[in-house]
Amino acid sequence: MECWSRSLPFEEKDSHRYATPQPLMALYLLNEWLQSDRICDLGEYAFPRLFVAIFIRMASHVDTSPPQNVPPLRRITPPIGSSQRDSTSSGVNNAPAVNAAANTNSGRKSTGRTSLFDSKSSRSSGSKTSSTTDQQQGNVGASNNELKKIEPWRLSNDCMMHFLKVYNCQSEINNGMPWEKMAKFDTADSALEVLAQGLSRCNHIAQKQLNIIVELLGQVLDGPYDIQRLCVSAFFAELIRCNPDDSDDQRFVRELIRYLLGRLVDHNIYVRKFCLRGLGWWRPVRDSQEDKGLPTTILASLSK
Repeated sequence: MECWSRSLPFEEKDSHRYATPQPLMALYLLNEWLQSDRICDLGEYAFPRLFVAIFIRMASHVDTSPPQNVPPLRRITPPIGSSQRDSTSSGVNNAPAVNAAANTNSGRKSTGRTSLFDSKSSRSSGSKTSSTTDQQQGNVGASNNELKKIEPWRLSNDCMMHFLKVYNCQSEINNGMPWEKMAKFDTADSALEVLAQGLSRCNHIAQKQLNIIVELLGQVLDGPYDIQRLCVSAFFAELIRCNPDDSDDQRFVRELIRYLLGRLVDHNIYVRKFCLRGLGWWRPVRDSQEDKGLPTTILASLSK
């Protein structure tokens, strides 16, 4: 997720969006990890944060093509005997003592472990090393070509699907989710509506986790990317529809309303459209001082 926070979600060229290679590769690795048998228990703390991170990837990959320019991917081979890495590093820090001992001793014990870090001239298996390097370079080239063929929207959807499966939410969401609609701008809101409905019905998700999801996605509404704000506003609108009475948690729907009210002046007409849709689903609480002034606030925002 650090890679996603430090990199652009996509690149625009000739009014068309292209996925950036490094975040796409990070998403690919996360997707593979979520399908691994060795995956550990992520816990309740990780759910809202991972959900928001993958949600932002899904939003960024709507109407987005594979990356054009993929930099060379460097394959890093772990050193032999990595479990003894501390002893190796201590030997590097005491370089004069090691060199002095090498003059009086053959030093055969450390030959197998440190050969990966020596120069090519000092290695006895130069031919094996060169063949291995050529093979790795061939694998890197194949990886670059494969990355250019990956459909970003499909990869992000697969990652979200496997993530929900880890948290046992596949029956509420995955079974009825039209994942293919996330590929295009015109149909993405329909898929996000189903995602919000399934998230509201899932018994494995606590209200506290939903509150964190709303808080984290609310920060995206202040971001610079139209497609991300559009998807978040459509998602929030459907969450209000699924919780219109505001009976379980008074703060939950009010936070959603507060975020949508703040984007009624958004420069993107589609963001304003979904904000109005969400506010239209909400039913005010009778005799509430906060709700009495809401129509006036909406009209004032629309008149600007």
